[in-house]
Amino acid sequence: MSSIGKGISYRVFLQKYRRYCGKDAFNFNLLAVISLTDSLKSSFGPFGRDKLVLGENEFALAKDGFTILNTISPFSPVITLLKDSVKNLKETVGDGTLTAILLVGELLKKAVSLIVRGIPSSKIIKGYSLACKEALNMFETLSHKFKIEDSSQTQKIIYTVLHGSGLTDVEIAESKLCNLIQEAVYTVLEKSEDGVDFDLDQVKVMGLKEGFAEQSMLVKGVVFKSLSELHLAMPRRIVNPKILLVNSPIGVEKPYTATKIELTTPESLGRVRDYKVKSVLRFIDRVKQLGVNVVFCSRKIDDISMSYFAKNDILAVPNLSNTDIRRLSNATYARPVFNLENLQKSDLGQAEIVEERRFGRVKRIFVECKNPKAVTIFLLGATKRATVATRKALKAISTVIRKPRVLVGCGAIEMEVAQRLKSYALKLEGKEQLAALAFADALESLPLILASNSGINPLDALVKLRELHKHGKSTAGFDVEKGKMVEKIEKWIEPLEVKSQVLKSAVETTSVILSLDDILVNMEILKQ
Repeated sequence: MSSIGKGISYRVFLQKYRRYCGKDAFNFNLLAVISLTDSLKSSFGPFGRDKLVLGENEFALAKDGFTILNTISPFSPVITLLKDSVKNLKETVGDGTLTAILLVGELLKKAVSLIVRGIPSSKIIKGYSLACKEALNMFETLSHKFKIEDSSQTQKIIYTVLHGSGLTDVEIAESKLCNLIQEAVYTVLEKSEDGVDFDLDQVKVMGLKEGFAEQSMLVKGVVFKSLSELHLAMPRRIVNPKILLVNSPIGVEKPYTATKIELTTPESLGRVRDYKVKSVLRFIDRVKQLGVNVVFCSRKIDDISMSYFAKNDILAVPNLSNTDIRRLSNATYARPVFNLENLQKSDLGQAEIVEERRFGRVKRIFVECKNPKAVTIFLLGATKRATVATRKALKAISTVIRKPRVLVGCGAIEMEVAQRLKSYALKLEGKEQLAALAFADALESLPLILASNSGINPLDALVKLRELHKHGKSTAGFDVEKGKMVEKIEKWIEPLEVKSQVLKSAVETTSVILSLDDILVNMEILKQ
């Protein structure tokens, strides 16, 4: 009976799943990845085109690899693997996701030609690993020191990220994005004997469709949306307020266990209500004694408390996120409190103004402070792309502060390293030599994709660029703005850490795909 049962379950398994083994598995993975990467080539670079991606329950208009992969429904297990790799890259350095995807596709294409020639995948993986390690050392050698005090270098990194995200010069100039981001960084930046510290969480980016781009501003403090409507009787504008931050509910606490109260007379109901009011009044009286006129709370404030706050001209804002409470603490220098019974004057913070402002149909609460350690980049007339690009630029600055080394962009560094790798590969023995040469060719393909998308003939560009790099012009690349090749790239620089992580991520993902030889796929997914 047991053997019959196992036989039936195995037949059901075969009906539900399809199995790919050996070459079939490799071809299945190859087809999935290359079809995806080839479709994304036209999105690479500042002048890359957008993709309208339709997912199961959403759609996205984007050109960055993370958004596109995050929206589409995975049509192959290997796409899910690529998606996880890109997500990790996004969380680590914030940029370079599309570059990593394209490099995986190019490495797999080169691997196909090697496999056809009889080279096993294990040798290809080893050759790629050796070439990657050498390329990382070359990146380090070719990089130069980044100084956060040098505003021109900071501007170049910001400008490179914003343009790479698809923003035009007009969009950047109208919203003063480069200047806003740079000022935000220098405001939050903290210098010490150990070096420079930049807390990315203390720069909030908020974008609204309402208004005009030229009205965008840097708020030295915190801007946020109240999750619930404020009491109508509360003040909407307070100058030089004393601020209290609370990390616990304000009001009558509910018992942790089920409690039943029996009321036998009308007076009993009055006594219960009076008890609730007295417990609230004790806290509000203490708040008044300390001179507090603004209360920000990360939890709920009950209706009785809100009513008494309003009667005493105290602005109370409930249900703020823990992140906003931390930002408010850094901006106002107030200490968040949990115990409402032991409030001290030292717990309070100050601001220059707290005000609710209207933009079209939406309202936002502004907390502007003097010498804050938390700021808000407030973008008006902003698209989602502008908001995302601003966050990417801030992440790039955070990355380059952590490891202060930069490389020239616009395809210059990839072409230089590719030429050096070809010389390095000739020193290797065995079949790994061919894999290292293939790695160099794959890396060389990235500048060609960039040239093609920038209106430059890729074949002519390849010949000229190789010639320049052979004659020692290590910074020669494509000036994508002017649509021509130049001997020295100056305006476009990128963090070394971003380039290094992109290379590592692409090689690791490619190695995993090449090592797969058995895949089980749900037939329902294939039918879709």
